[in-house]
Amino acid sequence: EIDYVAGLLRDFVRSFSAQLHVSEKQIYANRIDDAVGAVDDSSLNQQQLFDVQMKIVGASVDRLNELFGGYSFNGRAVAKTTGEVVSGKFALLGPSVYFRSDDQAHVGIAVTEISSGEVANATIVTSEVFDSQKIASLIDTGEGSLPLDASLGAAIEVERHKDTFVSHIKKGGLVGNLILGLACAALLIAVYKIMQVTAFRVPNGDFVLDLAEDVKRGDTESALQKARSFPGIAGAMFEEAVENANQPRSLIEEYLSVKIIIARRKLESLLPFIAITAAAAPLMGLLGTVVGMIKTFKLITIFGTGDARQLSDGISEALVTTELGLYVAIPSLIIHGILSRMARGKWGQLEQDAIVFLNDVKED
Repeated sequence: EIDYVAGLLRDFVRSFSAQLHVSEKQIYANRIDDAVGAVDDSSLNQQQLFDVQMKIVGASVDRLNELFGGYSFNGRAVAKTTGEVVSGKFALLGPSVYFRSDDQAHVGIAVTEISSGEVANATIVTSEVFDSQKIASLIDTGEGSLPLDASLGAAIEVERHKDTFVSHIKKGGLVGNLILGLACAALLIAVYKIMQVTAFRVPNGDFVLDLAEDVKRGDTESALQKARSFPGIAGAMFEEAVENANQPRSLIEEYLSVKIIIARRKLESLLPFIAITAAAAPLMGLLGTVVGMIKTFKLITIFGTGDARQLSDGISEALVTTELGLYVAIPSLIIHGILSRMARGKWGQLEQDAIVFLNDVKED
């Protein structure tokens, strides 16, 4: 039972520290440090250890009593505008903490942005949310009129912690940058292939039949002019077919097949890179997540799991790479499918035209 109670007290000390607003740690920091250090102090017996830890329990009960109606205390904060450390007075009211410096130069809502550094447990102060005069009146007189936040401070915190696009991308680190680099290369290739496949012209059936009709009539010059007037590989293919129209069918098939293969290679070139991007991006994102989780677990090993918010920040940053990988992979997969289908349609139509021409010219 003593060991069980000792475990509960250790967990309570850690959870109590995590529940405090960063500004309140200026009040309770020494008692928390004593309670944490007492656990590893071999010179203390169990009763002395309990006495130290029970001081935290008593401080927690006193804090609960003070929270009803709010309470104020003196402390230090970091001014958001200048970055200087200023002394003043905090007022804790519900989920919000307000601050007024002694010189009245910095008045506003206190938010947790710095938890360590030159000044331990410092707090950024901003006056962008509420009327500074009303806050100063509340701190000085204990009475005042402030807007009601029905979200209990959650809305302000969510808005304050919103990432910009650039800051969100930076969380991905080196792996995230590699994913974006791969995405840019795939995008450039996709734009180029769209222009190339769209510009690739294939003759219609009437053109092929007219060409075959000229060849059958023996009007080779007219057929050559028509073939040369058609741009691209398709025109060159039919020009060569017309020039060798008097050759055996098998030889004409070889000429046509060579041109079709060239057209297919041209249409399908660089498409595998987009497919590789679609396959590699999620794997790279997973790699970044694994690396980020390893770093998070190292932090857990060093600092423990007392502050769940710090752990959640680390995990969310680790997942950014997976998010980027999926953002890149899904469009790449769709674009590759569309371009592949367009390319197959083009060279398939070209192959069909070649067969129509060959069958019409060499009916035997």
